[in-house]
Amino acid sequence: MQAQSTIEKRLIEEIKELDQEETEKIIKMIHFMKEEILKGKQKGAKPDIMKYASMLGDMSSEENELFEQAVQRKSIFKNRKLEL
Repeated sequence: MQAQSTIEKRLIEEIKELDQEETEKIIKMIHFMKEEILKGKQKGAKPDIMKYASMLGDMSSEENELFEQAVQRKSIFKNRKLEL
Protein backbone atom coordinates (compact mmCIF):
# COMPACT_ATOMS: atom_id res chain seq x y z
CA MET A 1 0.00 0.00 0.00
CA GLN A 2 1.26 3.44 -0.87
CA ALA A 3 2.21 5.89 1.83
CA GLN A 4 -0.28 8.71 2.40
CA SER A 5 2.23 11.36 1.31
CA THR A 6 2.80 9.55 -2.01
CA ILE A 7 -0.93 9.44 -2.67
CA GLU A 8 -1.27 13.12 -1.82
CA LYS A 9 1.60 13.98 -4.18
CA ARG A 10 -0.04 12.01 -6.99
CA LEU A 11 -3.35 13.80 -6.47
CA ILE A 12 -1.65 17.21 -6.43
CA GLU A 13 0.29 16.32 -9.58
CA GLU A 14 -2.96 15.45 -11.35
CA ILE A 15 -4.79 18.67 -10.46
CA LYS A 16 -1.99 21.25 -10.32
CA GLU A 17 -2.59 22.57 -13.86
CA LEU A 18 -6.36 22.86 -13.45
CA ASP A 19 -8.03 26.16 -12.71
CA GLN A 20 -9.95 26.66 -9.47
CA GLU A 21 -13.35 25.82 -11.00
CA GLU A 22 -12.08 22.53 -12.44
CA THR A 23 -10.35 21.69 -9.16
CA GLU A 24 -13.62 22.23 -7.27
CA LYS A 25 -15.36 19.84 -9.69
CA ILE A 26 -12.70 17.19 -9.04
CA ILE A 27 -13.12 17.61 -5.28
CA LYS A 28 -16.89 17.21 -5.60
CA MET A 29 -16.43 14.10 -7.73
CA ILE A 30 -14.07 12.57 -5.17
CA HIS A 31 -16.51 13.38 -2.38
CA PHE A 32 -19.39 11.81 -4.32
CA MET A 33 -17.42 8.65 -5.06
CA LYS A 34 -16.33 8.36 -1.44
CA GLU A 35 -19.83 8.89 -0.03
CA GLU A 36 -22.01 7.12 -2.60
CA ILE A 37 -19.90 4.51 -4.32
CA LEU A 38 -17.31 3.40 -1.80
CA LYS A 39 -19.76 3.59 1.10
CA GLY A 40 -21.75 0.77 -0.50
CA LYS A 41 -18.74 -1.53 -0.35
CA GLN A 42 -18.51 -1.35 3.43
CA LYS A 43 -19.71 -4.50 5.14
CA GLY A 44 -23.18 -4.14 6.55
CA ALA A 45 -23.71 -0.77 4.88
CA LYS A 46 -27.35 -0.10 4.20
CA PRO A 47 -28.60 2.41 1.63
CA ASP A 48 -29.81 5.74 2.96
CA ILE A 49 -33.36 5.36 1.72
CA MET A 50 -34.62 8.39 3.62
CA LYS A 51 -32.96 10.76 1.16
CA TYR A 52 -35.45 9.51 -1.45
CA ALA A 53 -38.52 9.59 0.79
CA SER A 54 -39.79 12.98 -0.35
CA MET A 55 -39.84 11.76 -3.95
CA LEU A 56 -42.64 9.34 -3.15
CA GLY A 57 -44.98 12.16 -2.17
CA ASP A 58 -44.54 13.81 -5.58
CA MET A 59 -45.72 10.81 -7.57
CA SER A 60 -49.04 10.71 -9.38
CA SER A 61 -51.50 7.94 -8.48
CA GLU A 62 -50.50 6.04 -11.64
CA GLU A 63 -46.78 6.30 -10.77
CA ASN A 64 -47.55 5.26 -7.21
CA GLU A 65 -49.39 2.17 -8.45
CA LEU A 66 -46.44 1.20 -10.67
CA PHE A 67 -44.06 1.72 -7.76
CA GLU A 68 -46.14 -0.51 -5.49
CA GLN A 69 -46.23 -3.24 -8.14
CA ALA A 70 -42.44 -3.06 -8.53
CA VAL A 71 -41.92 -3.32 -4.77
CA GLN A 72 -44.19 -6.36 -4.58
CA ARG A 73 -42.35 -8.06 -7.45
CA LYS A 74 -39.00 -7.36 -5.83
CA SER A 75 -40.09 -8.93 -2.54
CA ILE A 76 -41.31 -12.04 -4.37
CA PHE A 77 -37.89 -12.65 -5.94
CA LYS A 78 -35.59 -11.52 -3.12
CA ASN A 79 -34.60 -15.04 -1.99
CA ARG A 80 -34.21 -16.54 -5.45
CA LYS A 81 -30.82 -17.56 -6.72
CA LEU A 82 -29.82 -16.98 -10.30
CA GLU A 83 -29.24 -20.11 -12.33
CA LEU A 84 -27.42 -19.90 -15.64
